[in-house]
Amino acid sequence: MGTRSAFVTLIGGLGVFSAACGSGSPPLSPTATPTTTLAQLSMSPDNNASLPQNNPATGCSLLDGAGATRGRGFAIQFHWTTPSSPSPLYEIYVTRVGAPTPFLDVVVATTDFTWSQCHSFVADENLQNWQWRTRENDLQGGLGAWTRWASFEFSPCRLNDGTLCRATE
Repeated sequence: MGTRSAFVTLIGGLGVFSAACGSGSPPLSPTATPTTTLAQLSMSPDNNASLPQNNPATGCSLLDGAGATRGRGFAIQFHWTTPSSPSPLYEIYVTRVGAPTPFLDVVVATTDFTWSQCHSFVADENLQNWQWRTRENDLQGGLGAWTRWASFEFSPCRLNDGTLCRATE
């Protein structure tokens, strides 16, 4: 159908779910937005970070049988610093340039968050052009301006024998 999957994950053992990246519509680009004081502070992963896949450090185990070809998955540890008066809530937004929707859009109560996707992988053709940002949220529904975008990429997913991670049905 002309779309490519950004990552593949097993959902409750019911089958394969592919998140489409790219479609017949023009790619979305991040729009320039004013930034808060968070913009000048430390963010991790920072620009050009390369994140491993199928890494035992994710805490994910391999599936049995043919499911093992998916690998262990990946985990991204997000961290950012705050101004001297931290906000009670933060929104984290993760996307791939050109994707019609974000891959993660979550509100958290700390400046540390780990996004884990067990038994998932990012296909080789979608390893690059990932980005994330955050903004403050107050308890009354007020939203701060977004931080700058920080870009990252994934390392190729390879199994222990060196073959590509792959989804099997």
